Amino acid sequence: MRARGLNPAFVHAYIDMLHAKDEGTDNRPPRASAIIGPTRFRPWEEGELKVAVNG
Repeated sequence: MRARGLNPAFVHAYIDMLHAKDEGTDNRPPRASAIIGPTRFRPWEEGELKVAVNG
């Protein structure tokens, strides 16, 4: 890649990306399977947001 004129920093980053892929970066469950159920705004607002804002 460098012999073809690509920037050495790009070549290094590309190789790092390939190593990460080999180590399983893409082997994660789909996001949909991680969601247990719908989150309603009102309960989140009253439980999480109100506590975060008011302390």
